[in-house]
Amino acid sequence: MSVMTEAKFPPADQVHTARIDVDDGVFRRKLLSAMPNVELLELESHRIDHWFVDVPNAGHRLRSLHLLGCDSCISLANLLDLLDRAPLLEELKVTRISITRFVGTLRVVTHPLLSTFHLSHVTKEENDAVFGHLTLPALRSLSFGGDHHSWPRPDNLSFIERSGCMLTELAFCRCSVDEQRLMALLTAQNKITTIQLNFSADGERGRAVSPRLLSFLSTKAEGPSGCPLPALTVLRGPYFHLS
Repeated sequence: MSVMTEAKFPPADQVHTARIDVDDGVFRRKLLSAMPNVELLELESHRIDHWFVDVPNAGHRLRSLHLLGCDSCISLANLLDLLDRAPLLEELKVTRISITRFVGTLRVVTHPLLSTFHLSHVTKEENDAVFGHLTLPALRSLSFGGDHHSWPRPDNLSFIERSGCMLTELAFCRCSVDEQRLMALLTAQNKITTIQLNFSADGERGRAVSPRLLSFLSTKAEGPSGCPLPALTVLRGPYFHLS
């Protein structure tokens, strides 16, 4: 004889971790409205652009937010609004972002606590718009996925300088590397412990790590010619892993 037991779930206002994968906007808003205290949220949907602004008080306790799925897209305007309304947010992962012709009217947003920012599947125009409108002084982990363009771009360097952040982890993929700019970015980042380089698989635009860059990253010699990353302990790239 089998015994049926009834599953017990905590009241919605006591839910602190949630993963939601629904496209029905009305249902999604009701669900999120019933969870005002959620702190870790993963949201996967084909239509997520207005989920945050449609829910009163949503995000005021959020510490980690993942917007997942290759078809998920949020506008830059709503992303900036999200950061304004989630003052406790420490981790943000965004798969896709969109920009409009009105991007020039948006203001630069400063978020004092965001320490992890992962952004993937962006064009060079989207890259410039996103990093041109953010200041993240607490940023420690930055992960970037491009659209086969070179990285970092001038707006990435300006973002790092404006933020005054000290990175400990840096990763980027699906893009070729601008070695001069990358070395300029890293020169002032002497707290980095981990770097992951996964370049574009495109034979024309992607390429392996050059001996010059590899030497710059791995040399531990003392003096001005040595590696400016004394804390670096892990270096990963195509076909190599140094630690």
